[in-house]
Amino acid sequence: MKVFGLFYGGSGYGLPDVYSRDDVEEFFSIDEAKNSLIDRRFDPFYPCVEAVPPEDGGMYMHLFREDPYENPDPIPDYLLEFNKWGYVNKVKL
Repeated sequence: MKVFGLFYGGSGYGLPDVYSRDDVEEFFSIDEAKNSLIDRRFDPFYPCVEAVPPEDGGMYMHLFREDPYENPDPIPDYLLEFNKWGYVNKVKL
């Protein structure tokens, strides 16, 4: 199932913009999106990304079943976030 993601990097980043084509990412599956979130901890393009829960200032990713740029809907279908043990949780909204 293809999904579209908007990444929010926590306290050091601006909020994602559903109206900006540059902020919308496309993934072949939810698992690919999860792996992408995990890999950002080691990617210099995303400095200071750590496996920290959002309530402690960490990052998360909103996932949409449809491209939010083409069909603006402020409510995502899923949320990916790190938990306190460093694993990625998928939350259905």
